[in-house]
Amino acid sequence: MYLVLIRYEELSKRYEALLQAYDERCSALSERERAVTRLQGRTDRMRAQLVHAHQALLSVGDKYLMLRGKKMMQKKWYEERLEALKRLLQEITFEAERAEFELNSQTQESVESEDVDTSLLVSEISRCNSLFLENLRLKTDLECVSTQHNDTY
Repeated sequence: MYLVLIRYEELSKRYEALLQAYDERCSALSERERAVTRLQGRTDRMRAQLVHAHQALLSVGDKYLMLRGKKMMQKKWYEERLEALKRLLQEITFEAERAEFELNSQTQESVESEDVDTSLLVSEISRCNSLFLENLRLKTDLECVSTQHNDTY
């Protein structure tokens, strides 16, 4: 009976040691589960933040593309308008040169017919027309230089 009692005490000690090891492992497992739960919560929060950041980036990107498209349309419209104005300026210059040629012809005819008053008037008009034409040419040249300068930027 004494042996049974010793055996019982040994088994009790062993049972207590196993029970303590089991409790330690259970608490370690519970601690790991809490850590995993915390990490999952943190992961969920980070995922939500990433989704929000991606949505914000997409929104900003869409707005950028919209504004860029609008800018490109406006640039194209202004370029077309500028080209139309350049063509108009060339037409005006051409017409002014043609008018200058006609006026010079009239001046020559007046000089040949020896009508002094008409000749002086036509000569003065011709001089004014020449100045106007030169002014137009300079403005056209200045516009071309200005446009080329702006295109480089």
